[in-house]
Amino acid sequence: MDYKIQLLSFLASFGFGMIMAIVNQVFLIYVKNKYLVIKYLLATFLAFDIAMFYMALMYKINEGVVHIYFIMVMFIGVYFGNKVNILSILQKLKQVCCRRKK
Repeated sequence: MDYKIQLLSFLASFGFGMIMAIVNQVFLIYVKNKYLVIKYLLATFLAFDIAMFYMALMYKINEGVVHIYFIMVMFIGVYFGNKVNILSILQKLKQVCCRRKK
C-alpha cells in the first residue's frame, strides 16, 4: 500500500470516527425514553450499519485492507467527536435559522 492510499485511509478513518461519535450522540438523544428492548434492537442495527459502512468505505479507498492502526485512528476520531457537544451546535443552528426568517 503506497503512502497516498495509507494517508487517505487515515483521514477517512479519523473522519469516520468523528461522524460515528456524532451519530451516536444523536441516537442516544432519540432513544432516551424508549423501552429497553427497543434500545438494544436499535443499537444493534446502528452498530451493524456503521460497521458495514466502514467496510464499504475501506473497500472503496484501499480494496478492503483494514489495519489495526486504522482502527486506532478511528477511535481517536471518536474521542474528538465526543468532545463536540451536538446539542449546543443544534441550538446555535436553530438560532441562526430563526434569525433569517424574521
